Parts: sequence; structure tokens; C-alpha cells
Amino acid sequence: MVTPALSYPGVYVQEVPSGVRTIVGVGTSSGMFIGTAKKGPINSPVRCVSYLDYARTGFDYPIVPFAINCYGRKVLAQRGGLPVFDREIADEDFDPPAPSPQRLFDLGAATARILADSPYRVALVASSGWSHAFLTPKNHFLWPDTPADLRMFEALQRCDWEAWRGLSAASVEDSGQQEILNWSCLAGAMSALQRAPQETGFIDTWIFNSTKAFLIAPPGRYQSET
Repeated sequence: MVTPALSYPGVYVQEVPSGVRTIVGVGTSSGMFIGTAKKGPINSPVRCVSYLDYARTGFDYPIVPFAINCYGRKVLAQRGGLPVFDREIADEDFDPPAPSPQRLFDLGAATARILADSPYRVALVASSGWSHAFLTPKNHFLWPDTPADLRMFEALQRCDWEAWRGLSAASVEDSGQQEILNWSCLAGAMSALQRAPQETGFIDTWIFNSTKAFLIAPPGRYQSET
């Protein structure tokens, strides 16, 4: 630290760096795995930016990622959900829409039927949050649409597949639920397999970016048993 040159008596105030740092926001789609692997570096974290990176860095099981255009029309045009003040966003500024929940539900159901007839042992995984604050303009981009998430979560718990297949694309955008489209595929798969949840959990929030839903539906747990 450099001491300033003082030319006359008096009281001086000098700012000194405190070392305190603000909390930096992070993405909610980042996962961490700790455990053994067949290959990869030792005692060194490895960043994975896609599901295929898990296989490349030592994850023991083959992965087939389904790339779903969840965010659809508005995320890029609105710069990740941030309001645009310098101009009015027109319809022609938007990107092509995401697939509809009905189409993704049917995709998940068809996938489940194909895998059920295969010789493979497969785990179907939907990895995402649901409503996101930065995608919910009706909440001023400050908090997610928790009531909308809870309606779909309760429908998932009671295996109400009509509610999931009948979810409209407009309501998904209105509630900032774009990432729930991953779960539309999973709901379709559960419907085709007549699978029921064994464990479920829901974490709501008023201060963070998104709610979180959890579900386990193992083999042997069927809708007739709920």
C-alpha cells in the first residue's frame, strides 16, 4: 500500500481494500458428482459442460442426451430474461418456439416404450429446475411462479397425466417454466410405463432464481399401488 504525500496538518481518510467480495450468482443447472470413475485425472475437478462430457471424463455408463429447445422464443431476444428498455420487442425478434408440452409428453412415452422392449437397463433422468425468476415478467423478474410449479408438482404426485399432456405452451412462457419441458418427456415416459413416484420433494423460494422438484420412480412402483 502506498502512503500518500501529506502537505499540511489535518484529518485524512484513506480507503483500504477489505478483501470482502460480493456473492456471485451461479447457474442452477450445474451439478457435481463425487466418487470413483474408471478413467480421468486424480484429485482434480473436471468441468463438464454437457452430458457427453460425463462419458469423456470417466462416467461409467453410456449417456444418450435428448436436446430439447426448452427456452424457445424469448430468452435470446430478451437477453436471458432481462428487460429491454431501448426498444419494443416485436414478434419477428423472437426465435422459433419450443416444442409443445403435448409433443414432448408423447416423445417421452414413445421413448419409454422403445426402451422397455430393449435388452438394456436404462435410467430416464430429467435434470432442471421449473419456473425461473429471470423468465417471469409478471413477477417483475424477481421470483419464480411457485403456485404454477406446485400445481404441476401435485399433478405429478397423483399421476395426473392429462394435466401434464394438456399443459399449454402459452402458460409455460407466462410462468417462466421453460425448463419444465424436460419433465414433460419424463411424465410421458412414466405414463407409458404406468410408473408412479416413490419419493417426491419440492423446494420453493422467494429469493433465489428457481424452484426445485425431485422425483424417484423405481421399477416395481406402479400407478395401481398409489
